[in-house]
Amino acid sequence: MHPAAEAWEHVDADSSQARGSPQYCCVILVRHTTPTDFPDFLVEQRPAAASVAGGQLTCFGGKREQGEEPLAALLRECEEELGWAPPDVVRACDLFVNGELVAWFYLAAAPPPGTPLRFESGVEAIWATSVTDPRLSPWHAAVLQAWSRGEQRVDLAGSA
Repeated sequence: MHPAAEAWEHVDADSSQARGSPQYCCVILVRHTTPTDFPDFLVEQRPAAASVAGGQLTCFGGKREQGEEPLAALLRECEEELGWAPPDVVRACDLFVNGELVAWFYLAAAPPPGTPLRFESGVEAIWATSVTDPRLSPWHAAVLQAWSRGEQRVDLAGSA
C-alpha cells in the first residue's frame, strides 16, 4: 500500500464514512520559491476539445472508478496524467455543488526539479502563480481561492 494511502485511511476514515466519498479527487501541487512567498502551483492546461473544462487550467486528478477509494483514485490519476504520484498528500478542501459533495482536493508538494514527467496526450503542465488566474476553471478557481484563505470547504451553486 502506498504510504500516503495508509496515512489517509487513518486520518480520514471517519469523515469518509460520515459524508460519503466524492465523485472526483484532485491535487493542489505546490512549490515554494522562498519560505515566505505564496507558492506556485502546478496545474494542467486542458485540451480545448476536452469534454470537461476544455481549454481551462485545472488541478491534476479526475473521476473515481466504481468501488475505488478516493486516495487510490487520486494516485492513479496522477500516474496517468503526470507519470508521477506525490508520496505525501493531505486532504485540503472539499467541493460541494448544490449541497452535494463533488470533489476532495488534496495538497502535496509538486514534483522536485528534474523529476521526469509524462503527460497525457494533449495536456500541458503550467506553473500558475495566482489563484485568481482567469484561465482557471470556475470550480478549481473557487477551491484554490478558498484553500489560499485556509478554508476547507467550498459551496457552489450550478450544474454538478
